[in-house]
Amino acid sequence: MQRSADSGSEGSGMAGENAAPRAGAVGVVGPVSDEERDSGNRKIKVGFLLLVAVSPPLIALQWDPTPIELLAALASGVLLGLLLVWYLGRLAGEFTAGSRRPGRRRR
Repeated sequence: MQRSADSGSEGSGMAGENAAPRAGAVGVVGPVSDEERDSGNRKIKVGFLLLVAVSPPLIALQWDPTPIELLAALASGVLLGLLLVWYLGRLAGEFTAGSRRPGRRRR
């Protein structure tokens, strides 16, 4: 069985210039819009908040807590989660603010 000169990259997973896209392949997309970025950031914040908020009640379940103690653990988890999301949002803002200066290009 002979292989042609241009079929050498066939088994390596690299597509040639004229190759048709594979089924299920994702094409190149444009930049993310501000609405999509805000939506994604909001989902990450909510997920992080939920993760931090449910941790104290789950830990408290190991010691057979009363319902009041579970509610206190949940409230403290929500408060801690809100503080962490706020702090990390400010910290991320400091990093992204420097990259938006005029005349500076991303690589």
